Amino acid sequence: MRIEDVYDLNELNVKKFIKHCKARPEDDENDLNCVYAYVDENGIYDPRTTVYFSIERCEAQRDRIASMLGQLKKIHDRDKMPVKENYLLDFLDLQTKYDGTRWTDDPNITIFLFWLGNACSYFTGLKKDTDGIYRTNLRDAICILEAMESPNDPNLAKRFHNGYTFY
Repeated sequence: MRIEDVYDLNELNVKKFIKHCKARPEDDENDLNCVYAYVDENGIYDPRTTVYFSIERCEAQRDRIASMLGQLKKIHDRDKMPVKENYLLDFLDLQTKYDGTRWTDDPNITIFLFWLGNACSYFTGLKKDTDGIYRTNLRDAICILEAMESPNDPNLAKRFHNGYTFY
């Protein structure tokens, strides 16, 4: 990943990537990826929350989306958690950045971030757990997503070679 591929996790950036990656009427149907937000108690995807993304556009933005997902607190804390919980990400985890701040309180924007992560196959559909909380499995993403700081964090520059600049 290059430093110019690091995007701050904020509402504006999530909306920008949703708008860019969502399917458009002119897209080839063979280039579409169907994303589901919720799974009901019987393991059936709820069709009311189906959204389509362009595989090609998601792939082109994969590193940038990964940089936003990498700013989630749960990604930063994954090594400190018991193995049993290590792979689960709940709805509130999607709203909390690595520094403990909430980057959004808007459930719609939280779902947009989930859709981006799901469209890039970093995690799967949200499923209602026995305690009534919606969670997704991070098992596939755990080895792929790098823990990231925001582009405004001075620690981020230490990860990259000299010569790169922020955009």
